[in-house]
Amino acid sequence: LLRANLARNLPAPYATLNAAVLQDSGAVTGAPSAVDNRGTFTVHAPSPGAPGPVIPARTLAELRAEFGPYDLLKLDVEGSEREVIRSDAEWI
Repeated sequence: LLRANLARNLPAPYATLNAAVLQDSGAVTGAPSAVDNRGTFTVHAPSPGAPGPVIPARTLAELRAEFGPYDLLKLDVEGSEREVIRSDAEWI
């Protein structure tokens, strides 16, 4: 749905990724935090028996290196903004 929405409405270059943006790269597992809110999840280090699928974790610095510098940064990371921004604080 996101890709279709962007294709219809965004007249600028963009990329969509299936990844979590965190302070450190690697991987996490994610599980819904609330039954009635599919847009929220809790991340955990991957381990046997951890809930949810394994999700690649990327930093802002890695995304900037791959896709180029950004002009606008919009984060919706449920209270983890400080940690995410630290991943590219020198450039920001």
